[in-house]
Amino acid sequence: MAANLFFLFQKLKFMKNNNKAVNLIVGGNSQDAQFLTKLLIKKEEKVVLLVNKKISKSKYDSKLVSSVKIDIYNQNKVFKFLKKFKLLKIFYLASSNLSVKEKENSKLLNKNLLTNVIGLVNFLEFARSKPKKIKLFYACSSHIYNDTLTESQNEKTSPKFKSNYSLVKYLGKEICSFYRKIGVFCSVGILYSHVSKLSKKKFLIKDILSQIKNNKKKIKVLNCNSKIDLLSASDAINAIYKIMNLNNSDEFIISSNKLVRVKDIFNKIVQIKNKKFLKLQNIKSKKKLINSTTLKGENYKLRKLTGWKQNDNLEAIIKEFI
Repeated sequence: MAANLFFLFQKLKFMKNNNKAVNLIVGGNSQDAQFLTKLLIKKEEKVVLLVNKKISKSKYDSKLVSSVKIDIYNQNKVFKFLKKFKLLKIFYLASSNLSVKEKENSKLLNKNLLTNVIGLVNFLEFARSKPKKIKLFYACSSHIYNDTLTESQNEKTSPKFKSNYSLVKYLGKEICSFYRKIGVFCSVGILYSHVSKLSKKKFLIKDILSQIKNNKKKIKVLNCNSKIDLLSASDAINAIYKIMNLNNSDEFIISSNKLVRVKDIFNKIVQIKNKKFLKLQNIKSKKKLINSTTLKGENYKLRKLTGWKQNDNLEAIIKEFI
């Protein structure tokens, strides 16, 4: 009797899991993908990572995770792959980001156009044919507001920008808006700065720590008085997860709704590492910075509709790096 009950329980558990949507992460090697994968493992949800290079099974040490390499720019291959799944949650996180110290180039523009337009449309076109079985989340960027000159931004703020990266992210956002209007579940997260120890070396906190590690006495930044709306990658991913569990799709600002100065970030690092002798100074440059707007996102809509709240403060964010 006990044995029969056990097998019945296992069967019911299998049927329940089999009815759950598979989480497909496009851009499975990215910082955000790694945090999202770990969160989904905790939730006991199946994850398939779409990657440029296959990931070792030992990376996550979970039977719930697998990785696949496909050409996301080839619609036939995308459709053939997606047909394998009954229910899907697609997290479209693929992109090529730049730090404020890096320069744009035509090669990067072409790659981002392919990713944020051609690749994105391939997944949305498939979702269009199965609107009740597929949800999609697209990761946009606060850089679409880089030239708005507004005190803060919300979902109704009109985008205005000067960079190619902002352009392709805006195009991705508008493509999603079109598909949402014709019945596809397609949410957009306009993500403000969110960081972790997995961030690239050129990004602010890692750059400062790298200079300290190299025994620099004067730490150089572009503008020590500039202000950043800063989140931990973990908090940003929690927001994305909650957005994908809503019944209806929409656009959401994902931000802290607070500003922190570069100088304050530096001071907190100095305090934590006990390096009080270090000095902060601006890099001398004749070029005007592309970003003339202080980016501060109003996250009221996200908090109201999902119940999301920020967990990590500045100290927690920096300690995660150290």
